[in-house]
Amino acid sequence: MPAARLRSDACVEVGPGVAGDADVTVTEIPACRAAVLVFKGPYAELERPYRWLYGEWLPRSGEEPADQPCFEEYLNDPRGVPPSEWLTAVHLPLRS
Repeated sequence: MPAARLRSDACVEVGPGVAGDADVTVTEIPACRAAVLVFKGPYAELERPYRWLYGEWLPRSGEEPADQPCFEEYLNDPRGVPPSEWLTAVHLPLRS
């Protein structure tokens, strides 16, 4: 995919009853089975775990991706640790 066509969403968890507006939408990520890979390192290197997950693990796993986007969960505060210690959980939703 050409870089100019790439899209992403930034998300934060909100409580029940929070409504969106013209600039912000509220979307629920449904519960599902998922392959989860925890990556340790700077965000600029997140392409590596995605390449492994999709290019190596998924084809050999016998699993199929669900019709949901992958998402990342940032497990520590990047303001408190150096980039080499950043932890990111990459969630790949799988079909049931």
